Amino acid sequence: MLQACLSSSVALQVSPDGSGRAVVTSRLYEQALQYFETIFSVAPAERKTAEESMPPPSEAYLSSQFGTAVRLESTELEKTVDGVIRKTILTFPDITQVRVVASDIARSLQPVPGGHTIRFVQRERSADTTRLLIEELNPATGEIELLTAAVAGGDEADLAWTPDGTLLMARGDVVYAWRRGDAEWKQIAALDRLGLTRVSRIAVSPGGDRIALIGTS
Repeated sequence: MLQACLSSSVALQVSPDGSGRAVVTSRLYEQALQYFETIFSVAPAERKTAEESMPPPSEAYLSSQFGTAVRLESTELEKTVDGVIRKTILTFPDITQVRVVASDIARSLQPVPGGHTIRFVQRERSADTTRLLIEELNPATGEIELLTAAVAGGDEADLAWTPDGTLLMARGDVVYAWRRGDAEWKQIAALDRLGLTRVSRIAVSPGGDRIALIGTS
């Protein structure tokens, strides 16, 4: 749920010897967080403010995310009119220790519910066209498996996984579903009946009984 309310960027500065510095900037939108908590019926006692949802990261967590040992230099949380921004600065001794498993990926990067793999969207560029492919990474082995191509159209593929392994994707005003073994995506909802178009975010509640979307009405 938090991923649908969050945007992040990483700026890298690398020296010739492989050492370097990274600045991670993450922004959480308060109103979007409140909307999702309401839609997913989060109990009032369990709801968090934007500040509580963005705790300072540990060196161990950052090292696991970067794939190499890093040193946490500083992390600051700034309150904004629409949420919070956390800026974290870290250094690393040798970025060549980092194993690159995929590049030129889209913004949808999610762990598999109940599993130990990660699913992401890979861009495949050819001449003037770009295909979006949904792939699964096993971090332990580095193996990548192609699952399916995303629904055609658009530069991004915003995805959400249900607890039973169904993949959901929104394109325009339609929601599609896909499961392993399916030859193609299946249309499961037409959002124009709700006056919702141009969907840009989709999230599924932990119980899998609710879907939240961000779009234009």
